[in-house]
Amino acid sequence: MDFIKNDPSGAKLWLKDLGKNGFYHSCTVEDYLGKIIQQSNATISPEESYLLLHSIYLHDLGYLKDPKNHPQETYDLIKYNYQNFHIYDKYLAKALAIICLAHGQCDLSKIKIDFPIDILNKTETFDLRFLGSLLRLADDLDEGYLRILYIKGQEESHRSYITHIDIGPQLIKIKSRPNSKTEWEKVEDTRTYIQNRLDEMKEILGQRSIKIEEIQMYPRTWSEDKTSSIKYRKRATDISIKGKKDVLFLFDHSQLGLEIMRDVQVNCSSLTLNPIYLEKIKNIPMALEAQYPAIICILGEDFENPLHDALINKIIQNTSNGGGLILFPFVAWSALEGINDRLEDLLPVTLKDGWHEASLQSVSYFSNNYITKGIKEFKIRNTYEILELKNGSECICKDSKDNPFIVIGSYREGKVAYLNISTHSCLNGKKQPTLNLNESPSLRKLLFRTIKWACGDRKSM
Repeated sequence: MDFIKNDPSGAKLWLKDLGKNGFYHSCTVEDYLGKIIQQSNATISPEESYLLLHSIYLHDLGYLKDPKNHPQETYDLIKYNYQNFHIYDKYLAKALAIICLAHGQCDLSKIKIDFPIDILNKTETFDLRFLGSLLRLADDLDEGYLRILYIKGQEESHRSYITHIDIGPQLIKIKSRPNSKTEWEKVEDTRTYIQNRLDEMKEILGQRSIKIEEIQMYPRTWSEDKTSSIKYRKRATDISIKGKKDVLFLFDHSQLGLEIMRDVQVNCSSLTLNPIYLEKIKNIPMALEAQYPAIICILGEDFENPLHDALINKIIQNTSNGGGLILFPFVAWSALEGINDRLEDLLPVTLKDGWHEASLQSVSYFSNNYITKGIKEFKIRNTYEILELKNGSECICKDSKDNPFIVIGSYREGKVAYLNISTHSCLNGKKQPTLNLNESPSLRKLLFRTIKWACGDRKSM
């Protein structure tokens, strides 16, 4: 599946012009589907996994031709042009086309439950009705604000008010922050739509141990003081952070920032990222007036551009007053080059000797620290700087060549971490990503522990 997702001729090509129905929508559908299966303790075969994953990255192909009838358009594209989508068997193509068709308005009872696909399994058949229902549910759930972030024409979408989708074994919660009764009603209409569609699938999904019963909205009722009529308990399976935290999130146009936002939206209901897209910023938002528990700054592909003075002022002020700060490449480079040299005093590192691009890196040293506890050696393909420590800072993680991987330090009343990881630009098509958080559980754990540390929460993961 990595070939289908990341190869230049794969899904990023098929879905590149689809806006809110593009590649990163499919990535989120994959995340939600995995969460549904995990929370339900359901079991699916490797062949079913393949069918689902390939369908996820095909299901909106027809959107460009006819948005309103795109499931049928997708079905036709796959059935009659399947070799364009890395499919080389006509029966497999028909199965994938049917699963994709199921995410629309079709009658699920007409979809076969015993479809033969000999290229996958010569002795078993496949329940396409079940697989199509799973795809439909996961697709329906992608209603969060990240789906429309910086997409033209979506400024008034109801998705702007939805902050998190919390998936449990029986209950799915749509968490929102509407500013008016009208906005609340739009989110409630979305909840009702998803619930009605779920009601059509409950019996189908229940036969395979997926017992989701209800879609619930938060807040449950609207009142002018915006108080909720229900209190939610945090699930132990969340990447939980003690208390509710609002983090200022400054990010570039590379894949890393989008992966972090998507991961937080799916898995960390106690953390809200307030995003500012560095490349698009023109007017400084009111969000800069608040004191944040932490600021995350992914300079990445914008390393040759100076940060807005107001953003630098906010980073310095927030950290000086006790907030956490997490920095990524290429802040060290840009500070040394005089582009963002006002951040030099905050950095726990300095650039020693350029950087390595898209290199295989073995991360092998871990100090006795909360962030690194229990982490063992792992390898990633990474673009990273060659760094050296400043006096008073601590390297808690480094690679096999003694280059710092995570460094922590302090600035006045605040604490600072430098994570030496980055991805190539993948949104503008210039390069392919070198790093995928979901492919390295150890890296993902280090990242989220660092966020917790920066927010002032030292409790173990």
